[in-house]
Amino acid sequence: MIYQELTTKLLTKNPYFNVSGLTSSQANYICERIKETLKPIQDEIASLETHTSSLDGEALDNFKKVHDIDVKLEKIGKLYAISAFFRTAIKEKDKRLAIINDKISQIRYEQDLILPNIDMEYLAQIKDVSIDDFLLTLPLSDVISYKTAEARASHIGKFIHNFDKIRTSLTKKEKISFKQVGEQVFKIHHTPLYELDELQSLQSYLLAEHREHENTVNLYKAKFREFENQAKVRYEDEFNRLQNERNALLNEKVKAQTEHLVSIKNDIANFKIIVPNEFKEIIQELLATHTLPSGE
Repeated sequence: MIYQELTTKLLTKNPYFNVSGLTSSQANYICERIKETLKPIQDEIASLETHTSSLDGEALDNFKKVHDIDVKLEKIGKLYAISAFFRTAIKEKDKRLAIINDKISQIRYEQDLILPNIDMEYLAQIKDVSIDDFLLTLPLSDVISYKTAEARASHIGKFIHNFDKIRTSLTKKEKISFKQVGEQVFKIHHTPLYELDELQSLQSYLLAEHREHENTVNLYKAKFREFENQAKVRYEDEFNRLQNERNALLNEKVKAQTEHLVSIKNDIANFKIIVPNEFKEIIQELLATHTLPSGE
């Protein structure tokens, strides 16, 4: 609505313009001739004297009576009115052209603001994938294999991590200890539940099993990294596609809007400045000894 109002205002011809009349350069030419015509008349009025002086019949000055002062003042007023009318019309036309030129220079920026941006949340869903997203692409047997290996590697790893503490407890703990309760002292026997060789064999077995499960987990993680890389490629491809589509649409809108505004600019440029009937006679007198330029 605001844009339509601006367009209507820019294309309004009243009160200065029409399809026929003067170009800006022609109107300006008349204004310059008015300035030239006004100067001697204004100088004459400005230098008006009420007396002329002489001594023994000899003139002391060359002052003369200014005749038809009212006629001259009327002419000055008319010439000023014509000049003010034309200069205001020229200024108005230049202002409108400046407005439309500014609008043309802002088209891409404004259209870019109006056009919806690329949906980055949608693109993020393509790029930001998790291991769970990867598992959704696998058959059930692979999902079970990964989840089992991950769980066993984690729990076996925690047990192996504490294995040194268990071995130290087995080898360093005293066989007998004493505990005093009140005045009585009790002799407590500590019997090993495991042989050291048994624990070391268990450790070796668990280490091998842990490696096996870790290898399985790492295999799936390597495949997941490939899945991530493929997602990044899909993201770049989709981003470029959407960016190209948006740029193409933006260019179309910029082209259409530019053509429309250039058309308005040409209409304004072709506006002719009206010569009011009240001014025509005096302008014809003014141009009696001058040739009006042909156009812009």
